[in-house]
Amino acid sequence: MIRPAIVSDAERILALAKQELGYEPELQQVIDRLASLDLDRECVLIAEEDGRAAGFVHVSAYESLLLPKCANLMGLAVDATYQGSGLGSQLLSAAEAWAVSHGMASMRVNSGESREEAHRFYRSMGYTPVKKQVKFVKTLDATGAGSVSK
Repeated sequence: MIRPAIVSDAERILALAKQELGYEPELQQVIDRLASLDLDRECVLIAEEDGRAAGFVHVSAYESLLLPKCANLMGLAVDATYQGSGLGSQLLSAAEAWAVSHGMASMRVNSGESREEAHRFYRSMGYTPVKKQVKFVKTLDATGAGSVSK
């Protein structure tokens, strides 16, 4: 069964994110994000199996001045016990349906270079690699450094 995530799913989402994606967010961060989702712009769906959350997907609108509005897959994880059962495909299809219902004609996915199994999965679901890129990150402080003058 695929259903919208609720705040009480936070611990399970956290466990799946750590197990399958290697992310280490704080539980409170996951709780806060679930509580404040902008449902017009994003959704988190849960795949339930045997009465527990066996996987999740997070999809969000991606809007640019230069590109058509599309969906951005923010996270997809399925418990190792259920991988190969079709839950990942069901979650991704549900995320795609959400995107279409919100006026988006495409979905983009970023997947780490070493995640070859995930790449095979996305290809099997009809996704095509379009480019390789380097991801840059900068930690920002609250001092206003780099702010735009008005």
